[in-house]
Order: sequence, then C-alpha cells, then structure tokens
Amino acid sequence: MRFLAPIVCLVILAMQPVAVRAQDRSPLVAGRPEADWRDDLRNPQPIVRQAALEALAQFSDVTAATVSYLLPLIGDPDVAVRRTAIRAIGHGGRAARRASPALWRAWRDDDAFVSADAGIALVQISRDNIDLFRARLSLGEPRDRARAAAALANAGPAAKSAIHALRDRLDDEDPRVRGATLTALAALDERPGTKTATLVGRSLARDLADSPTLDASDAIARGRTALSLLLRAGKDAKGARRPMQLILWDGPAPLRQTAAQVLGKIPGDGDKALDIALAAGGPLVRDAALQGLLVNRERRRSLPAALDTLNRIEPGADTARTRALVEAMGYVGARSRSLDRVLNRVVQRAPVLTPVVALARRRLTIGF
Repeated sequence: MRFLAPIVCLVILAMQPVAVRAQDRSPLVAGRPEADWRDDLRNPQPIVRQAALEALAQFSDVTAATVSYLLPLIGDPDVAVRRTAIRAIGHGGRAARRASPALWRAWRDDDAFVSADAGIALVQISRDNIDLFRARLSLGEPRDRARAAAALANAGPAAKSAIHALRDRLDDEDPRVRGATLTALAALDERPGTKTATLVGRSLARDLADSPTLDASDAIARGRTALSLLLRAGKDAKGARRPMQLILWDGPAPLRQTAAQVLGKIPGDGDKALDIALAAGGPLVRDAALQGLLVNRERRRSLPAALDTLNRIEPGADTARTRALVEAMGYVGARSRSLDRVLNRVVQRAPVLTPVVALARRRLTIGF
C-alpha cells in the first residue's frame, strides 16, 4: 500500500492542469461563468436580476437546468424581469417545454407586453401551441381571443395554417378581436384572395357603420390595416368597393389616399368611382382620387371627368390642383387633340407649370 500513495498523488497532480484548462474553456459573459449569473437571479434588486437574465440569454445554450432557474422569475413582481425571463426561456426551444404551464399563465398577464412575449415563447418551445392558439380564437373573453390572434401574428410563417381560422373571426363583435385578427392576417396572408378581401371589406364596413368618420384612433388603426390587406388583394378587392368609396368621400385624411389606391386596382367599378370623385368631389377627395388613378400605369384609361375638371378650373388660381391633374394625365392619359388643347390652355394661363406640362407630354409620347 505504501507504494500506491505516491502513484495516486502523481495522478491527482497530473489531472489538475487538465481541470484548470477545462475551467478556462468554460463560456463566460462579462468575465463571469453561467453559475455566477445564476446566483444573481436571487438578488433582491430587480436591476441585478435583469442584468443576470440578459447575461444568461447570451450563453450559447439555454439548457433545461438553466430553465429551472428562470422559471420562478416568470412571476417576478418587476415587469422588465418577467419579460426578460420569458424571452430567455423561449430561446431554450424544446428544452424549455417544462415551462409551458407557467408561460400560459404569463400569456394572461395584465401587462400586454408580458402576454405578447409569452405567446412568442410558447410558439418557440413547441409548434403544437400554434394549434392551441388557433382554437382559442373563438374561446374565452375578448381579450383572450385578441391575444390569441396576436400570438399567431408573432409566430411567423409557421402560423400560416391559421389563416382560415383568422378569416372567420373578422366578424367578431368585439373591435379589439377584429383589429388583432386584421393585424395577424396582414402578417401571414401575403396574397389575400377574393373571399378574404370581401370579409375584410365587411369588417371595415362594420367600423364605418359604428363611426362613419372613423375618428377614433383605434378605428383608424384597424382601417389602415384593412386597407393594406385590400391593397395587397388588388383586383380581388372588388367585394370591398363600397366601403372604399365611403372612406374616399368621408373618411379621415390618413385613409383617403389608400382607399383610392384600392379602387385604382379594381377594373371597371373602381375606375367609375374614381372618375365620379374627380368630377364631383371636394379638393381632398379629388386629390385622393388622382392618387388612385396613378396606381395602375399599365392600363390607359379614358379620363373625361378629369379633362372636364381641368377645363373648368383656372390654372393660375388653382396651381396645386392643376399640377396634380396634369401629372395624372401624363401617367394614365392617352394622346388626343382634346388633351393637347387642355395642356396648351394650362401653359397659357399658368406659365409656371410649363415644365410639368412638358414632362406630361413626354410621358404621353413614350407611353410611360
């Protein structure tokens, strides 16, 4: 036995440099290993817990062991700590699946940002949660339905399978749910078809019935999102023509131009609506209608109403409107004697617009 003691000592001494080297190779953040940052999670100061969470999120792997340290912080009294803990857990992916019950509780948190982070984390740790959110679109309180739609919007392309379920919620009686559903569809549906566009139009018509001028900020936000979907739908938005006309004539300024652009993508009825707006609308309506006519530059439309308007106004006294009309002619007009006479009149009555007329004529010549 006395011969074994020196041998054991030599083995221990030989292993020490290896242990030191292994410790040197352990990952560090701000010069500290993961274990040190974990200890800070129990610090009574929220700012220290927050810093520890942000440091832990920088380690390459959020392991199941790390998740066990993070779980209690989902219920932390400090909102910033709760949010950071939830985001760090989400980075763990499947390794963080044990956190699902706590994340579902956080999804119902009174703070909307905590709820949103929890929804994202739930999708990160399991794609099966996308199906659960889809089922919750029609269950529970309006707040939960709206948050389910928001979670699907944040889930990205993986949630495209929920587009049909989202579309069915566009008629929800609660405006918060309709708004969240529109936002989710805008995020997920790259090419809305006729059915989606028609349902979006009905949702928008419901908002107009409740508030014809869409003067509330949340109604304007829903209107803007709905219009972005209809603009993406193009000619398939024909089922939404009526609310587009109402917004063009009586809606808030931020939405008029987009409504006109939607009409500009609808052949036939859209053209007629814009021509009427050019002929009979007020200055704001006419300016928006012109923007709608500029949407489709490939189609050469006859613009008798625009020509008539340009003939009736005094170019020198109403330079801004004249400029807009001349620019529209350059884009979508067709070469004709009547148009040439109108442009000559503009140059004679308002020489300052000569460059604008010259550019319009050049575009008419080359078929812009």
